[in-house]
Amino acid sequence: MILPYQFETTNDLLASRAGLLSIAELMNSLGLSDHIDSCFPQPGSNRI
Repeated sequence: MILPYQFETTNDLLASRAGLLSIAELMNSLGLSDHIDSCFPQPGSNRI
């Protein structure tokens, strides 16, 4: 699979969220969000 991202080397400090890209792509490839949506109910209002 070819990702639509390009990585380059840099001397800049990386943010703490830099590794989330690979986790997000893994979740997308597994269809995890669809599975989670089917297992949990949609959020609703807590007003009566």
